[in-house]
Amino acid sequence: MSDANQTLGFDPDQLRAKYEQERLKRMDNSQVLTQGGYQEEDLVTDNWTEIIRKFISTPLTQDSPALSPEATEKQIELTGFGKVEQIRSPVDEFVDDPRVAGALKPYHRQLCKRPCIHNDYLPAFNRDNVTLVRTDGKGAERIPRRGVVVAGQEYELGCLIFASGFEVGTDYTRRGGYELIDSTDGR
Repeated sequence: MSDANQTLGFDPDQLRAKYEQERLKRMDNSQVLTQGGYQEEDLVTDNWTEIIRKFISTPLTQDSPALSPEATEKQIELTGFGKVEQIRSPVDEFVDDPRVAGALKPYHRQLCKRPCIHNDYLPAFNRDNVTLVRTDGKGAERIPRRGVVVAGQEYELGCLIFASGFEVGTDYTRRGGYELIDSTDGR
């Protein structure tokens, strides 16, 4: 009998049970870490557990056991700056135009806005058919049939995606005054 035809020697039910055990262990670990609790080991080691762990634990690891509220706030701000700088630093590596790269870098306090912790989308800004439209916090003036108007200039679009990055507990109509249409034919 060839080695290729031999069984691997494990029980599929045991493997499933072990997987479920490990999944629950990682899930519990992540939950504790992202809520500010202590765990001997970070089993998830993603950006979210790192952000929260550093954000919460850094002030607690200082020499002084009783940091003042001001010193604690300053330490948290410095920790946050380090993470935001880590998010900013690779932008120049992926985006060719320094002006566009500069506009894509976050310059706000950590957790003031949802951190963009992936770089996968950045090379898209090097494409000829992609334009970064800066609204300077004012948003679009209007959305005509073929595009969007920002600062008096109309940008023609093939597709407009409304996305906040957050799950909203109320309908958009409450604030926007109109229904967002889930359609591929543009109506």
